[in-house]
Amino acid sequence: MLNILAYPWISIFIRGLFIQEIFFHFIHTKQLVNITILLLAIKNFIL
Repeated sequence: MLNILAYPWISIFIRGLFIQEIFFHFIHTKQLVNITILLLAIKNFIL
């Protein structure tokens, strides 16, 4: 009985974590790309 009640909450929780993971990964990649472009711009400016 307890397992049946807990299951939907567990699946929602896992799905929430999964979506959060993708979201944070997307932000991270975007920031990495911006930092890379910034570093390349600085390098071109110096050289």
